[in-house]
Amino acid sequence: MDKAVRAAATASATMKLLEAADVARIEHLLVECAKDADFIVNEREYGQGKYPDDKECLRVVGHDKNGDPIRRQAELGRLKHDVAFACVQREILRHFPNNVSIEPRYVIRTGKGGQQDIMKPDVVLRFQKQGIR
Repeated sequence: MDKAVRAAATASATMKLLEAADVARIEHLLVECAKDADFIVNEREYGQGKYPDDKECLRVVGHDKNGDPIRRQAELGRLKHDVAFACVQREILRHFPNNVSIEPRYVIRTGKGGQQDIMKPDVVLRFQKQGIR
C-alpha cells in the first residue's frame, strides 16, 4: 500500500512539473511571437534596423467614429498584434493542439438586471489531468 501511495504522489508531482514546463514553453512562445512581430512590423514600416521615435508614435493618422484621434502608436500596436497573433496560432497550436483555445468567447453576467459582458481573450490555456494507469 505504501508503494502505491508513493507512486501516486510521484505521478502527481511529475504531472505538475510537466504542466509547469508546458506553461513556461507557451509563455516563451508568446514572448518570441511578440518580439518577432515588433521586429517584422518595424522593418516593414520603417526599413532595416529602424523603429519609430516618440514624435512618430504620437502622430495622428486618423480619427475614430467619435472623432477622437488615432495615433500611430495605436495603429502600430494593432499591426504588431495581428502579426504576433498569427504566430501564436501557428506555433502554439502546433505544439499544444489540445491545450489551447484561440479567441474563445465567455459571457459574464455583470448585474442583477441580466446585464452581460462578452470577454474574448486571445489565448486560453487548458491542461487536463490524466489518470494514472
